[in-house]
Amino acid sequence: MLSLGSVKLLALGTAGALFLGYCFYFDRRRTSAPDYKKKVFQRRQREAMAAKRRIRFRNEAQRTGAGGDVDDDQLEMQTRFLHEVQRGELLIKEGRVDEGLTHLCTAINLCANPGALLEMLEANLPEALFRPLMMRLSEMNQRESSSESTSETESTDQLSSSSATTSQPLALEPQWH
Repeated sequence: MLSLGSVKLLALGTAGALFLGYCFYFDRRRTSAPDYKKKVFQRRQREAMAAKRRIRFRNEAQRTGAGGDVDDDQLEMQTRFLHEVQRGELLIKEGRVDEGLTHLCTAINLCANPGALLEMLEANLPEALFRPLMMRLSEMNQRESSSESTSETESTDQLSSSSATTSQPLALEPQWH
């Protein structure tokens, strides 16, 4: 006959095996979903864009000489974000919708978690404002990505021409994201 300790151990082992089976089963279901790869790809793109923004912000802060204290940079970014949101709301209330949407797009680009901000805006803005906001945001992102590729080639050309003529570094003005 089995002792009480053996029964407890057997029950614990069975519960552990059932839990692992449960985990494997639902992981299999999750990864075999038709849109799983698309969701993973989109998540990785968002994370890569956020990483690029953080790197670009650090580089700009270092170039302008303010890059020593990250807390000050984050505080400045948050202050600018709040200012852009408030300015956008104020302009929309005043009836200057185009200018207000531009400020809201800038705030979305500055935001650390743009997905959550977009969800909040979608819930709070009327459809007549949210749809143009999304169109404006996609236009700004397209312009930004095309200007980045153009500025990368121009800066490479400038660096090669300036290094041939002088040995002074280029003075680049910071571009807020």
